[in-house]
Amino acid sequence: MGPGVENAAMSPDPGAAVGVLIVDDQAPFRRAARMVLAATPGFAVIGEAESGEEAVELFERLTP
Repeated sequence: MGPGVENAAMSPDPGAAVGVLIVDDQAPFRRAARMVLAATPGFAVIGEAESGEEAVELFERLTP
């Protein structure tokens, strides 16, 4: 492999959206955050959690 090829192979796809896990104990805030992210190019909500404990479980499964 030439210089930089190894690092390029490990880099995320520049066109891929960044996966986001929204975490907050208040549903209205989670809805608002989801709306903002839906309107922002380059981001995709892949999950929501209502507590830190739930967030850790989802993070392990969804790998945002």
